Amino acid sequence: MGFRTIVIKNRCKLSYSLNYLVYRGEEDYKINLNEITSLIIESTAVSITTSLISELSDRKINVIFCNSKHNPEAQLIPLYNSHNSFLKIQEQISWGDNIKGSVWKRIVEEKIINQAANIDRYCEEKTNRLKEYKNEVLEGDLSNREGHAAKVYFNLLFGKEFTRGSDCFINAVLNYGYTILLSMFNRAIISYGYLTQIGIHHKNEYNSFNLSCDLIEPFRPIIDNYALSGLLNESNFKKKLNDIGSIKMIIKNQKTDLENSIKLYCSSVFRALNEKDSTLIDFFNQYEL
Repeated sequence: MGFRTIVIKNRCKLSYSLNYLVYRGEEDYKINLNEITSLIIESTAVSITTSLISELSDRKINVIFCNSKHNPEAQLIPLYNSHNSFLKIQEQISWGDNIKGSVWKRIVEEKIINQAANIDRYCEEKTNRLKEYKNEVLEGDLSNREGHAAKVYFNLLFGKEFTRGSDCFINAVLNYGYTILLSMFNRAIISYGYLTQIGIHHKNEYNSFNLSCDLIEPFRPIIDNYALSGLLNESNFKKKLNDIGSIKMIIKNQKTDLENSIKLYCSSVFRALNEKDSTLIDFFNQYEL
């Protein structure tokens, strides 16, 4: 299993040779593909061979391509990542509204719990409203407690003048961090043979990652925590967020990293959906930035 996130920032050519990623630029390097968990190509002046792309896909290495502003733009997603994808897709299509509503209820509750933890961590002004919202979540969150909680949460955490559409450092951190996090969920979901397009709550016909957007929700407050932690600044936040896969977490009473935690969590969600029992979902207990 890989353990390195490789970021390519300068003009170069990337190719494949004998189990190695070969970097040819101002200097030449070779990196064993077995060591790589993620490859982030930040520069648009990079050329990459199809043989390397094929090898990266086959090894299930997370590959993200950035645009001219150095923000994530696309992800390499294999077409075939599970030996029984047809069976998994049949399962996914058969998930009933009742179990989807029950699973979504638990996801929203857990997201609000993690948002409340951030409020307790950073805000002098405390509120019990989030905990009240958590206790008011209905099956399928029909009363939209998630949306109400988010409004209270962002107002307390970042101030009432803050909006998610504004051009500021906090939004730069959130947008970049959420995108890197989403790419991890895309890879985990596909590795289990399911389709990212078919969600349990999100149903946007223009969103190719509806299921990923469902499952990511309890993990978003981790990125929010980063935005206020003081660990990031304008010059280093992308480098720090590129390495979030190595964050240490506890899930199922074992210490692991974020990358593996996402896999364990996704696996438990699919088990809950297939066995029609939302109590089977495993959420993380704590983490260290």
